Amino acid sequence: MSAFLKLLDRPIAFHRCFIDLTGSVTAALFLSQAVYWQKRLPEEPDAFWHKNRAEWTDETGLSRREQETARQILKRLGVLEEQRTGVPARLMYRVDHPKLSGLLNTLIDDSQAEDVYQDHTGH
Repeated sequence: MSAFLKLLDRPIAFHRCFIDLTGSVTAALFLSQAVYWQKRLPEEPDAFWHKNRAEWTDETGLSRREQETARQILKRLGVLEEQRTGVPARLMYRVDHPKLSGLLNTLIDDSQAEDVYQDHTGH
């Protein structure tokens, strides 16, 4: 495989609606990746899981500062929980699915209300 094709081998997708939810492309990317990993927990879908900074950078391309900013936004929204455990301490993550679902439902409701408004006003 050519070097060019190797560079194109690992695309990363993220959920566009998370930009509307968070107001940030980096937070949307971080949340999409967190949801991806949360869904892959074998037996306890609500368990905490670990990913270190280097792994986040490797998977998403986000720098340390971008990761920290994204995490702050997501924690403020209540959709990302963090927990330090072990010796040496490891930062563990969990997506709060009920909170995320509620916020997404609010986005849907707001979007539908906007559609109705536009239909009636023509704008």
